[in-house]
Amino acid sequence: MKPIKAFAPYKLSDQKFYDWCKTASRSMRTMGVLEHFLAKDPASFAYESLGLLSPFESDHPVHDLDGAGYMLCYQYNQRILPGAVRDEKLKLRIAELAEREGRDVTKTEYAQLRGEVEKELLPQAFIRRTHIPIFVYKDMLLICHASAKRQEDIIDHLCRLFAVRNISTTIELYFTNNDIDTTMKQLAIEDVMRLDDEDANYFQAADAAVFKGSDKRTLRIKDRDVSHDEVQNALVNGSYSVIELRMNWNTADSDNLMTFNLTDKFIVKSVKLAETVELKSAEDMHATFFIYAKQFKALVPDLIELLGGESSPPADDEEL
Repeated sequence: MKPIKAFAPYKLSDQKFYDWCKTASRSMRTMGVLEHFLAKDPASFAYESLGLLSPFESDHPVHDLDGAGYMLCYQYNQRILPGAVRDEKLKLRIAELAEREGRDVTKTEYAQLRGEVEKELLPQAFIRRTHIPIFVYKDMLLICHASAKRQEDIIDHLCRLFAVRNISTTIELYFTNNDIDTTMKQLAIEDVMRLDDEDANYFQAADAAVFKGSDKRTLRIKDRDVSHDEVQNALVNGSYSVIELRMNWNTADSDNLMTFNLTDKFIVKSVKLAETVELKSAEDMHATFFIYAKQFKALVPDLIELLGGESSPPADDEEL
């Protein structure tokens, strides 16, 4: 499993899913309950499939992170059909039809032939597997993938699991109409933004951003401090909004707890932790994902407060 590079936070309406994870992580009977939710290869006629996978090659799909939260892992399987292979067979089919009919194929026939060729070749296609960890806390769920489509697929899958296990928890966005880009622009201009407590964690603009103008023009800043005069001039005098900003998360005692990109959709990308463990063994992976879960749980309330949402301290999970 690769290090986590992105995540999207969601609210849980109550802690019922967290409680189920606590029970499930300690009972092998969970495997029977989750049989229909486990990862499987796509059917021969399908392009993709999604299902739960036991983390760290263990026998259990729900992993206890020693009080930092619970971890599940989704596996997204996608059949990859090389275009060259498809096109080679499609070319032969088109030639056969043209010779038989004594004419060129129409656009409709071309599309039909292409679909038939893809369907025939699909069972032979290479399957690319992507692992997507999710962290479960008492009041929050983190889906560790930047794609909104993958997030929606996982939420749909979880809701079906909830229905089977009679879990009434709902999964909601933290922000719906909040103007997140306005806060990011303010941070980019001011360079540093502190929370109410001067001794609390604070955020600092870093060396990358994506601006979008009123004319839909996109301006990308990379490897250049956002406080640079030219960048500031574009922000202050230009009609740009900030749709992505690289940020440092610091404390009064320690700099750079985490560096990441925040988008206006409340997705955290390109995550880099100050504290890391090399992923070699199952023990290393457990330690690393313990660190991720603990750091992310502390970061999200600070981000919500920064962006003007209702902020509360992270709910205490089990004692370490």
